[in-house]
Amino acid sequence: MKSCCKKCTKKRVEKALVVDDSFHLLGMITVKDFQKAERKPNACKDEHGRLRVGAAVGAGAGNEERVDALVAAGVDVLLIDSSHGHSEGVLQRIRETRAKYPDLQILGGNVATGAGAKALMEAGVSAVKVGIGPGSICTTRIVTGVGVPQITAIARCGRSVGRDWYPSYR
Repeated sequence: MKSCCKKCTKKRVEKALVVDDSFHLLGMITVKDFQKAERKPNACKDEHGRLRVGAAVGAGAGNEERVDALVAAGVDVLLIDSSHGHSEGVLQRIRETRAKYPDLQILGGNVATGAGAKALMEAGVSAVKVGIGPGSICTTRIVTGVGVPQITAIARCGRSVGRDWYPSYR
């Protein structure tokens, strides 16, 4: 990669086409791509060198089409997100998504109790999003009257699910 970047700089070429052995176009790389790769060597990339992409959907009706579109577009991880993740709607969405896409990385949340974390994991998530309303602009704690300090929620959830769930690779 460095030799290609040096050649591009020397010849003042800002873009290079990437072709296979039969000269079929595979893509294009730019000087900025090289610069970004150099500045951020630890960027999370897949086996093809592409940045990993995550997306979030709710549990409500109509999100089936969103999930299908995101998977078709190549999303790496899907968050099924709700301010109250320990609810039947969220658990059902996770079960349906897991059944349809068994290899997809699925996160579920938000929960603040061990029972909530366990329910999400039993429904089929790859990871649990812990915490209800810890964000600076989140009003969930005020609106619902329920709040658990973040470190307490993490400790309770971790203690409840135990070591059998770690690491959670599905």
